[in-house]
Amino acid sequence: MNRLCDKRWNYANVNLMQSKSGTCCLPPTIDINQDEIDNYGTDVFVNHPKLKNARLEMFKGIESSDCSTCWKLEKQNAPSMRGNSEKLYVNKIFSKSKQDGTLDTVCKNIDETSNLLYSNEIELLEITIGNTCDLKCVYCNKFSSSQWALEDYKNNEITKEEFKFFTDKTIDPIFEDTFWKWYNTTVKQNVKHINIKGGEPLVIPYFYTIMEKILQYSEDSNNFDFTIITNLNTSIENRLDLFFEYIVKLQKHKRVNVYISMESMFNKAEYIRSGLNWNQFEKNLHRLLNCAKENKNIHISFMPTINILNISSLPKFVTWVDKLQKDYNLLVTCKCNIADYIFSPLYLPDTFSKYTDQTLKILKNLKNTHYDWNKFYMHIEGIHNIILKNKKVDLKKIQSLKHYLTNLDIKRNTDYKEIFNEYLELFEVKHAS
Repeated sequence: MNRLCDKRWNYANVNLMQSKSGTCCLPPTIDINQDEIDNYGTDVFVNHPKLKNARLEMFKGIESSDCSTCWKLEKQNAPSMRGNSEKLYVNKIFSKSKQDGTLDTVCKNIDETSNLLYSNEIELLEITIGNTCDLKCVYCNKFSSSQWALEDYKNNEITKEEFKFFTDKTIDPIFEDTFWKWYNTTVKQNVKHINIKGGEPLVIPYFYTIMEKILQYSEDSNNFDFTIITNLNTSIENRLDLFFEYIVKLQKHKRVNVYISMESMFNKAEYIRSGLNWNQFEKNLHRLLNCAKENKNIHISFMPTINILNISSLPKFVTWVDKLQKDYNLLVTCKCNIADYIFSPLYLPDTFSKYTDQTLKILKNLKNTHYDWNKFYMHIEGIHNIILKNKKVDLKKIQSLKHYLTNLDIKRNTDYKEIFNEYLELFEVKHAS
């Protein structure tokens, strides 16, 4: 049984703006207050009692709802973000613990006092620097996008006080100081990957502060790679210039990955990512590709969020990405996120498997050429196999999606039926599964 996940030990997820921390990117983070910093010190980030209890639940075989996305995928024989996590846990963490007995023996006897619940080394550090954003992606919300919060406020769906809370850009200086102390004393010696995300980093002033700090630490830290997740939509030239200046400087010391949040094209992309200007996006993208061509330690990947609305355009999207890598003679690959709830692609009926099948045929050539495409191929293959088994439509979810999109169209003066007309037959289904 693959119950243990190494990401609960070595993947730290810290939100500097909201004073939150957690492990992995899928479970919810926990609020960190002054008393907890006083009580736990730098352990508050990944060894808070709630996080240690989450690890204990894994040893006990408890399938926490916090990890439901991975459990759900694995039960349908689809690859999850956890991957072969129990093996990774044994290789990376358990083997260093010098425990007596096998892992099965430990699982039977472990309790809340075990040092196995303690995280000692961080391999991946993900830093969220705020929710200020210039887009309102359909599957996002006010917690992760200031534009969503603004729209909800204008439509009287949240109060003025709530709007201020969701758009507060203040960083607690004690939380920030404790974070950098933890980074210096615990993280930098072992970290292999540092990810920065927002909101949208390029429109957040603190992003440039943190880039300066990372540059300062880059020479005396472990040999980590640095990843920025961006939608590349901004038209603010001075911030774009500063972004390119920083990544060119940093790539002299570290590998710099730029993950581009995009999963569709043209008007479909502009609908899914409300506020996107496709022409501006493409302009910024080509500037970035030219920069990567000139600087060998800058690497480009797309970070598509696979969702119910982009499945039909996925074949064209991966074909477009392939053309970009050929035009620039660069490896431009794809990572994978999967939307949840009503935007999950996993409940699409089998009639939509033609799109995932076409995508797999395109990806097969890419994965045979470049190892970096293997994992994305496996994710799409897993999604395809699940869709292929769906012989009936989940009417309840379809109705919820229609209701949600109809309300969005009223607010945004858009028309999902016009843009996603290949889905009309699905939206008109009358019989529940």
